[in-house]
Amino acid sequence: MESGTGHLDRERAERVYKTEGIVLRHGDMGEADRLITLFTPYRGKLRAVAKGARRPTSKLAGHLEQFTHTNVLIARGRSLDLITQAQSLHSFIAIRENLRLVLYASYAVELVDRSTEWDSENRQLFNLLYAMLVHLEITQHPDTALRAFELAALDILGYKPRLDKCVVCNRPLDSVINGFSAAAGGVLCPLCRARETDARDITPASLAMLRRLQDGGLAAAASLHMSPDTRLEIESVLAEYLHYRLEFDLNSAHVLRSLRRQIALFNP
Repeated sequence: MESGTGHLDRERAERVYKTEGIVLRHGDMGEADRLITLFTPYRGKLRAVAKGARRPTSKLAGHLEQFTHTNVLIARGRSLDLITQAQSLHSFIAIRENLRLVLYASYAVELVDRSTEWDSENRQLFNLLYAMLVHLEITQHPDTALRAFELAALDILGYKPRLDKCVVCNRPLDSVINGFSAAAGGVLCPLCRARETDARDITPASLAMLRRLQDGGLAAAASLHMSPDTRLEIESVLAEYLHYRLEFDLNSAHVLRSLRRQIALFNP
């Protein structure tokens, strides 16, 4: 039987815990506090209050900005936990100083935020999000990286689309116009596509690119270049698939598309 002293020591230890995490978002709370949403490798998504973080003299504020990979010491509270210490591990300054990269990073963290439950460990998804933020700081092709991120996240979440064979009849796919069905879970051969009223066409170029991104991930994205038509088709296919599987649209996706339209207007 555990001694009374041992039980009290264990209880005290659990009242304070340390974890690394990536700041998904934060919001104002009270007069000077911030409510921080962190995605951690072993505790999943959690919320905690950073007391006084909005004050100019706060020692916490700079270590709890959105996208920051940080180490935190957290004390358990009755309703909300409290962040008592924070130390940045990777601030991702290059992202935060570039509006375009902020939008891509916002998309990635929003996808993770809205597709995960509180206090549910997902080390793979944490590693993927961290790798995506690192990749965004150096890549010349953030659109390609985002598609690789989406495919990898879908795989981790259990929604990997079937791209190698027809998802209905399991036949190999020829290099022709095939179909893609979000409801069926992947690519359809022309015969099966004709029987699926909700399917859409997908070109050989887009299917080949999706396969390369699904197989190679972010590492492959660094060396791949998509034509404008292929980029738009793949973005549309994955947006449709994400919406069907996750049952929500990402707000940051609309902002990204709006920015792209504005850039096209000024750079015809």
